Amino acid sequence: MQYTIFDVPLESDIALPELPAAEAGAPSPHLGVRLHPGLRIGQVRWIQRWCSCDGTDFLHVGMAPEGYWLRFLGLQDFLVSLDCRAVYFEPSRTLNAYTLRHLLVDQVLPRMLGQSGELILHGALVNYHQRSFALLGQSGAGKSTLAASFAAAGGTLLSDDCFAVRITSRGVSLVGNYAGVRLFEDSAARVPELGACIGDVAHYSSKQRYLSPGAAAQLPAPGQLDGMFLLEKSTDQAIDLEPVAGADQLMALIEQLFLVDPGNKTVMRQHFETFDGLLAARPAVYRLQYPRQFDLLPAVRQALERVF
Repeated sequence: MQYTIFDVPLESDIALPELPAAEAGAPSPHLGVRLHPGLRIGQVRWIQRWCSCDGTDFLHVGMAPEGYWLRFLGLQDFLVSLDCRAVYFEPSRTLNAYTLRHLLVDQVLPRMLGQSGELILHGALVNYHQRSFALLGQSGAGKSTLAASFAAAGGTLLSDDCFAVRITSRGVSLVGNYAGVRLFEDSAARVPELGACIGDVAHYSSKQRYLSPGAAAQLPAPGQLDGMFLLEKSTDQAIDLEPVAGADQLMALIEQLFLVDPGNKTVMRQHFETFDGLLAARPAVYRLQYPRQFDLLPAVRQALERVF
């Protein structure tokens, strides 16, 4: 079965209905998702770990002779080839199919592309009134809800979780991972323009997948990223926008990278070159704090519009 993610063609041994099917005549697959019953590897040297938003360990990454070993604690192990073009796994007997697909499409595949040199950032991407901007932040920061509210107000949602940044001769190209949005039920109820609920995200999350209003895989043509907003929780009832400048911009973006091994200096040099091209376009960069109250979303949208 053939699909695309970030407009990159891939071939999978299992169905991935969250991703768009590859069109007829599409290029040969660049990525492979492979079932591997009885998967075994050599000794693992653990090199990296990531935590969930509550501070608990979520993902451990190790090096083995066969490639990168990704262990999502209590969930599933994956083997990623050293060139990050194929992922192999033996499905856990206790993990349901939709959680497995979530780990693949929202974690493993973005990290593989990030490790192969694509700049993949953790954030929602929206085009609104012909302006494109990113909402960046950790899981639970409110990216999807705010992005969906922009889409419901007439914007285009390119991605609700991560996107690719490419520098071309024509400018900055922004490509979402796939169309759709993941929301908690109370957030979805505040966006009546949402399409149908198409299923649960994962068994450990109460979020569900929805067809998003105004969804698209990418901008009609490469163009400038007009703004980036770093979402943080507010300590009061104010909507606060604080400019971010200089080296603080780069540091904030580095924190949002999707990678397998951030210690790989060759890969990081590639990303720094892309960051240079992105920031050379001088997008507005702000820290955004606002109360997580649904009735304030129109005011938050207006505040963001004023800084463009």
